[in-house]
Amino acid sequence: RAKMTASLRVRLGHNLNFWRCVSFSLMAASSCFVPYVTVFFDLVGSSSEEVGILASVVPLVNFLVAPLWSALADRTNRYRDVFIVCLLGSGLAAAALPLSSSFAVSLAIVLVFSMFRAAHFPLSDTFFLSALGSDKSGYGRIRMFGTAGWAVFAAVIGRIVDVSSESSFVIFFACGMAFTALLLSLVGPALPNHEKTENVPLSQQLALLRDWRVLMFLGHATVIGAALSIISNFLFLHLKDLDGNNTINGLSLTCSCLFEVPAFFFSKPLLNRFGIRFMLLISQLALILRLSMYPILDNPWWVLPIETLHGLMFGCLWPAALSYVARLTPPGLAASAQGVFSAVFWGLGGCAGAVIGGYVKQLWGARILFFGTAVVIFGNLAILMLTFSDGSNGRKDSSYHVLADKETSDSRDVTA
Repeated sequence: RAKMTASLRVRLGHNLNFWRCVSFSLMAASSCFVPYVTVFFDLVGSSSEEVGILASVVPLVNFLVAPLWSALADRTNRYRDVFIVCLLGSGLAAAALPLSSSFAVSLAIVLVFSMFRAAHFPLSDTFFLSALGSDKSGYGRIRMFGTAGWAVFAAVIGRIVDVSSESSFVIFFACGMAFTALLLSLVGPALPNHEKTENVPLSQQLALLRDWRVLMFLGHATVIGAALSIISNFLFLHLKDLDGNNTINGLSLTCSCLFEVPAFFFSKPLLNRFGIRFMLLISQLALILRLSMYPILDNPWWVLPIETLHGLMFGCLWPAALSYVARLTPPGLAASAQGVFSAVFWGLGGCAGAVIGGYVKQLWGARILFFGTAVVIFGNLAILMLTFSDGSNGRKDSSYHVLADKETSDSRDVTA
């Protein structure tokens, strides 16, 4: 019986449909928490500056702690167990959020939540890629189920929160984490296809930062990441001031997710036809247009068509950015370069956007915040177009496709 059980665990670990279910469950649960937590903080009396500080904790802790969880899983070879601990830990921390009685208590709860939450996507990605074996290009077809889970549950939970208590979203998140942990308990503790990887010397990783094109592009990535963090953390508060509700919030996420999938589907032929520079141009123009329309909103329902711009923006941005990073990266450092870019974009950019956005909103309001961010992105785009060097060195644009697939659904988690 023990041998049969072990055999079934191994077979399930290699079943891609199982990992599609895990992806769906994980992202569906995340959609129950991420969009509504800043609105919850606002309702319990936190100032915009305090909301910004609380929102900045998540990307900052993710930047610092995620590598530690990954290192622990690598050292012990018990990826499943580490993942389950982090899922249950984040669920329990989130469930404690309604008990918060002050800003200091909220900060402590968010800090604990963020420490466990930091491992969710690095470890899930590790499982997905390992299950695929040598053919990593199928990653996007697993993560598309996560996008579907986010799109469906974000709208449903928004309506439920409207007709029940404002803190009910944490219960759905905790239950989603527990269900995902239950699914993971069905597979073995190790990776489905464990592959030994060589550690890249630190000196070679630091050599990337001697290229001025890398430094410039990381600077641009930080600015864009900060802009997306501002949208993620403060758009719903702006809609609330316009008498919006969580139903509208959820539907806006559904709109952005639905258009993100086809944008990624067509991004490869567009990149091959028009090139990296054009794709970066289109993505930031879409972001500027999106930010510029928020201040003129007078009816919160009009945010739904505006949010379709997210799909165009991110669908052009991410494959072009990863392709450019791949072009600038010396042989053998592709994973390190991707890690640095993602950490800067989501971690440093996300933290900066949350803190600065909260401060600006507190002083001048959301309309000035969004319009000012649009101006900053315009300046960022101008500098990028003037200084851009394609860095092709004879390498083809198609090198992006595996890395682009890897991040298809991560754009919806800027804040968590």
